[in-house]
Amino acid sequence: MTTSLSRAPLLLAMALFAGPAAAQPAAPKDTSTAITLAKDAKDRFDKQEFAEAYVLFESAERKAHSPVLVLYMARCQRQLSKLLASRDLYRKAAGEALDAKSPAPFKTAVEDAKRELAELEPQIPRVIVLAPDFPPGNELTLDGAPVSESAAAAGVQVDPGPHKAVAKSGDQILATVEVTAELMKSVTATLTRPAPPPIVPGPKLTPEPRQPPPDVSGGGSYVPGAIVLSIGVAALGAGVGTRVAAFGLVDDVRSRCVDDHCLPADEEDIDQAVTLQTVSTVCLVVGGAAAATGIVLLAVRPGGGGSPTVSLDVGPSRLLLRGSF
Repeated sequence: MTTSLSRAPLLLAMALFAGPAAAQPAAPKDTSTAITLAKDAKDRFDKQEFAEAYVLFESAERKAHSPVLVLYMARCQRQLSKLLASRDLYRKAAGEALDAKSPAPFKTAVEDAKRELAELEPQIPRVIVLAPDFPPGNELTLDGAPVSESAAAAGVQVDPGPHKAVAKSGDQILATVEVTAELMKSVTATLTRPAPPPIVPGPKLTPEPRQPPPDVSGGGSYVPGAIVLSIGVAALGAGVGTRVAAFGLVDDVRSRCVDDHCLPADEEDIDQAVTLQTVSTVCLVVGGAAAATGIVLLAVRPGGGGSPTVSLDVGPSRLLLRGSF
């Protein structure tokens, strides 16, 4: 960037600290230190060491105000892609109140600031934040700062680089999206409601084959059928209860998931839900079989010489119903 001011010796501008703009309020100065810092800053600037140059220009500005220093601070920030900070510094330099007695370098700095500000503003990118899946009233933020709905739709000026938009309801994060802004471009960050995690269905229950009507001419006992049927009903009830509890845990975990990613703290609840689903499936299968057997026994009413007995044998990989009638 070459301007009439950048070609002028910076020390000439520094020598004019003793004659500030008439509108500039009086303040304690350390002009000698400011000139030394400004010289070092200009050397850094010429070597394209813009971060170091900015720190030195800022230190010099604190010692003795000059629109020349503010202009160079704006140029450093622009070279560092900090366009919003550069814009604000350009505005400060361009808005310097001068009069006919103001030093010529001051006047040149103000004119250069106005021209460079006009060049910079069209280059500042914007991020448009849209949240079509969410009702009005939810909070929108961009890089952690709240954004009104009107500003989000019009586009928020940002520095080039990555940016993160978030939709929130109170402390709950509803959706996030990351975008990358480029010079002279607008980019849209669309927040969408994440899809719920899929639920793994349990195994399908195969219905018992229809049996021919039993011969009920005999006069056997109802006791075996009643016992087996009671066991079946209890198992079915346990299966339904554990399945409802599993679904409740899944829904609770899902409510805290973001972008299909669940919290590490929910891992224990997820394991418990899987265990409950397995127990529910076993109970439903055993309960269905026992209930069907009990109904058949009630219809058949088997008889025998001894007293009927029924027992449930539970093992690591089996659940067996035993009986004698």
